[in-house]
Amino acid sequence: MLIMDETARKHLCDIEVAAALIRGFVAGSDVTSYESDDMIRSSVERQLQVIGTAVKHIGRGDDSLGSKLPGGERFAEVAEMLDDPFGEVSTELTWGLATELLDPIADAATELIESSQPA
Repeated sequence: MLIMDETARKHLCDIEVAAALIRGFVAGSDVTSYESDDMIRSSVERQLQVIGTAVKHIGRGDDSLGSKLPGGERFAEVAEMLDDPFGEVSTELTWGLATELLDPIADAATELIESSQPA
């Protein structure tokens, strides 16, 4: 069983919650409707920031734990781009994260939480 500190556990929970929100935001959408709906796109981008920030914090605390989050580096990079008020992130990139890379990182976060015990 993996021993995990409470902060890392909290960040993994943040990933789970943000992923669930993103799934709800994009349910029934395609890339065209996503591109044209500023509210959905903005909501997804905010949750991608949450995931990316959580990944960065997890990696700082424990590199081996961060490496168990598939696509984590990509989420962290996008979070940095979204944090920059002048940064631009393509709709295709955020849609791809929300529809293709989201489940693997969320599933990994859930698995890590379930296979761990508090430090």
